[in-house]
Amino acid sequence: METKFQRFGWLPSAVGFAAILWVLPFWPAFVSPNEWPRVYQGLAVVHRGSLAVNEEVGEWGACEDLSSAEGKLYPNKAPGLLPLLLPAAGLAHVVAHGPGELRLAYLVGRILASGLPWLFASLLLARELGRRWGEAGTLVAGTLVLATPWLPAGALLFSHALAGACLLAGLVLLSQHKSLLFAGLLLGWAAVSEYPTALVGLFWLVISSWRGRWRVWPAWLGFAVPLALLAVYNWVCFGSPFVLSSARELYPQFSALSQQGFFGIGWPRLSNFWLLLFSPQRGMLFWAPFLLLGLLPRKEPLCLEAWVGALALLVLLSGYPNAHGGWFPGPRYLISVFPLLAVGAAGALAFRWHLPWVRGVALVAFFLGLPAAWLPLFTFPFSPPEFPLAPVTFHWPLLQAGTFMPTLASGGFGLWLLVLLVTVAAAWLVFFPSGTRLVPALALTVSAALWFSAGSWSPALSFRQKLELAVVHDLYTGTPGESWLVRLQREARSDQEQRLLYRFLHQPPPPGKE
Repeated sequence: METKFQRFGWLPSAVGFAAILWVLPFWPAFVSPNEWPRVYQGLAVVHRGSLAVNEEVGEWGACEDLSSAEGKLYPNKAPGLLPLLLPAAGLAHVVAHGPGELRLAYLVGRILASGLPWLFASLLLARELGRRWGEAGTLVAGTLVLATPWLPAGALLFSHALAGACLLAGLVLLSQHKSLLFAGLLLGWAAVSEYPTALVGLFWLVISSWRGRWRVWPAWLGFAVPLALLAVYNWVCFGSPFVLSSARELYPQFSALSQQGFFGIGWPRLSNFWLLLFSPQRGMLFWAPFLLLGLLPRKEPLCLEAWVGALALLVLLSGYPNAHGGWFPGPRYLISVFPLLAVGAAGALAFRWHLPWVRGVALVAFFLGLPAAWLPLFTFPFSPPEFPLAPVTFHWPLLQAGTFMPTLASGGFGLWLLVLLVTVAAAWLVFFPSGTRLVPALALTVSAALWFSAGSWSPALSFRQKLELAVVHDLYTGTPGESWLVRLQREARSDQEQRLLYRFLHQPPPPGKE
């Protein structure tokens, strides 16, 4: 029998999507490397019917996430988001001009290419997990949506939400042996949106072929269609169907990375396993602890495929030198398999759901994840990889200093609406199963104590970390008040710190320090 808690399983997705629509993560002084080149290309197609972004780079600014071929510039990203960005670029071209055109194309494009796929995947996950594992599945789906970096991934123009939605929907269709052609198409779309996920789709198709023999050939056909389109894109941009954008990196440091191993990926490293799973900087233990349960193999068919896919991507990325993923909250390159890990976590929790302490630990994981998911939406959402416990050491100091995320309504009202949404998210637990009314309150108390302890025990920031905070506070977001860079200049003692400070400011060293 479906409980009231399960009937309201859609509420976390609705709250999260409302927050995604409300925030406007756009700062004119911050040329977002992972996002703006994608918008540039959408506008280039609308403006000139071209995939090259030279004119857009000249007008709105360059960044390091570009590729080059025969003097032309392209995004260094997989092109899977481009079709979803074109309507936004077309709308912006009609109703806006200059910087306003870029801003509108970005803000609408992130809804079409990230927000809507995020909503679809979140609702699908809530339905599937609730149907299969009852209250345990409903809680896991809600925790993923409201208390992990999956939430900010839906608000930003990254490929992780789209790839995750395609993987989840493709897996569900494959497991039900329905619409196999469409299932393969979705898996292929995930692959051309985020290249490493091609391995996930390939593994699933092999497993399905082994079980269903020739009957799954439509899935293989669907999988091949986006890959064929990717080959055409590569041929047009880079002169060969087998040359990816990452092989033509413009930025020397990224170019050196792409030349290592197979498309930049070498043998798995234990240090990267630690980084992605347990480190305070990027580890799932600190950003989404309950998802670690999804790495435990289970025999149920859906759990088994989800485990194979998530584990395959984890092993693959452990061989990538840049596994930290740059400026993003949490283990960025694993975000696309977060829904798959949630499938396994729901199965594991359901097995012991009758035990009160299991419910209590699950609720602690929910409350622990709220700051990790929501603080990036309250302030600057891009966490540098150098910060351990970034919600405490990076996002909270910015929030205290008044560095707020732009919203649809200016001033304090925009911030208070986000606070209201967080409150509604937590109030969803009012419908938690009867007989355990004190468990949510106890879990909230334990979680708050853990976060308070983390803030008290976090180490002092290094000069570089303070500099990154100052650059975000003063230059990227233009937060009014005392200049953190000026204050930091007074703290710089060594020549190395002076040089680092001036390099970030793009100024020559002072006299005598050349």
